Amino acid sequence: MGVVFDTVDDYITAGTAANLVNNASAFSISMWTFATATVVNTGAARLWFRDGVSGTKVLQFFIVVGSTSLQLNRPRATTNMVMVTTPDTITLSSWQNIVVTCPTTTTAAAIKVYVNTVDVVHTTNTNGAGAFSVTDGTVFIGNEIGLNRPFGGYISEVAIWNSVLTAAQVTSIYARGRRGVPL
Repeated sequence: MGVVFDTVDDYITAGTAANLVNNASAFSISMWTFATATVVNTGAARLWFRDGVSGTKVLQFFIVVGSTSLQLNRPRATTNMVMVTTPDTITLSSWQNIVVTCPTTTTAAAIKVYVNTVDVVHTTNTNGAGAFSVTDGTVFIGNEIGLNRPFGGYISEVAIWNSVLTAAQVTSIYARGRRGVPL
């Protein structure tokens, strides 16, 4: 069924190695989500988050509360790279496969977000400038350090790659279904 997150203080840590979702490297993340609620008072429900030394935000991917769009922030020294999808990208109370692919680039439009194999349209693309913020830190799933951006619902089948998946690979992940059970 997946891990349940209660919109209060639940989270999973997924390691602290610098090469696990490293901000300066290409990566892809896949997860099945079943969002049951968004928390109105926080502005964002974190699907995953990587902090840096002394609480520096290194990578953030979250559901924007009120619009159910998805946003990825990839901090840079001068200007942070930001990508936001169209409102209603995800549907509450429904299992969905979300895959993010992020090449090593300063161009936000190069980030791909797939929901059930569909490459989702971006409404905001802010290109990054300056060096990547690369620090060791913890990867959180379902919240962030400080526990003030909780996710509500289920997250299952999280997988992380140190490369950019192709559309065919994303389709293959989706076709396998959640826990091997076709949708």
